[in-house]
Amino acid sequence: MAAPKPKEPLAQRILSLEDVKALIGAAKTQRERTSLALMYGCGLRVSELCGLTWDDLQPRDDGGQATVYGKGSKTRVVLIPAVLWRRLVSVSCGASTDAVFVGSTGRALERTMVHRLIKDCASRAGVSEKASSHWLRHSHATHAILRGRRPVPASAVSQADGSDQSRPESDLALGDDQSPTSLKRAQLPTQ
Repeated sequence: MAAPKPKEPLAQRILSLEDVKALIGAAKTQRERTSLALMYGCGLRVSELCGLTWDDLQPRDDGGQATVYGKGSKTRVVLIPAVLWRRLVSVSCGASTDAVFVGSTGRALERTMVHRLIKDCASRAGVSEKASSHWLRHSHATHAILRGRRPVPASAVSQADGSDQSRPESDLALGDDQSPTSLKRAQLPTQ
């Protein structure tokens, strides 16, 4: 009988902001960098990224918003900061599919492709070999908390405590200069 696998504390699954930047910067193409930046910057699950279509995206102010379909068939709206929105729009050139992110076959990215991308980028960046899409999500939430932002949907908070939340669901520290998830040009490598 094998010994039980030791638990990995949550704190060990949170990348520093420098590691997140390095991981995203290690991507080989603009499309790859944009997909990783979107996962981190919006706290997306890998399935939400893979299922994202151009119809799910809408411009909003200087940036945009995405309607994502996630775990438990739940729908949520996340805000996309202006810099990331421009990058996202730039990867649409010549898209022959409704999927925002496609693989070399021209079909929508699959989860395994994204997992492999993250592992490859982590290796090139010298980031923990255990880094994963979920680590980006944990890192997003932790960085938002550290900056005094609420990393949970306002709708969940208002349902739980009966309060009236006027902030948009994904006020996840996106787009403000004090946030690690604002994805300012200075924070993320350009091509």
